[in-house]
Amino acid sequence: MESDTRPPNESAEVESEANAVPDGWDDPAMLPDPLLPVMPYESDLLPSAIGDAVNDIADRMQCPPDFPAASMLVALAAVVGCRIGVRPKRYDDWLVIPNLWGCAVGRPSLKKSPAISPAEKRVRAIESRERQRLSAEVESFEVDHVLGQASIKAIKSKIVKSVKAGNPEEARSLALDLIAVEGSSP
Repeated sequence: MESDTRPPNESAEVESEANAVPDGWDDPAMLPDPLLPVMPYESDLLPSAIGDAVNDIADRMQCPPDFPAASMLVALAAVVGCRIGVRPKRYDDWLVIPNLWGCAVGRPSLKKSPAISPAEKRVRAIESRERQRLSAEVESFEVDHVLGQASIKAIKSKIVKSVKAGNPEEARSLALDLIAVEGSSP
């Protein structure tokens, strides 16, 4: 291990010269902020029911209203889904289904997650309500499907009996009935 053979005061001079600003140089300038200024949130830009809900959430959570506003807009877009499309060309059949993505960006403990969850809860409530409404329709569909399959099976057995009995006209009539039932069966 080599030791520094310079005298103690000479070593300090070398370090101070390395940290010194050369003559003729100005003090360093601050770097510009790359972020452009952002318009503040205005609840007037949203429909009144949504704007009021956003203001209520932001007030209760004591968070910036941007977080619940962004989550409400994304939740609304999820509810709309692919029911609405945009046709960018007037005389073309090109259809674009827009997807809306969003995220809340902020420092830790800025209450991003609690501000986002009410919008998610509203979407879950809509899903639950629609699931209950559709459950009767789904059950009815399943019953109709079972009955349709039974009708198809019964008509097929009648066709076989008619063919065995040597009655092609009746078999033909039953075959037409079968085609109609198969076309209307869920």
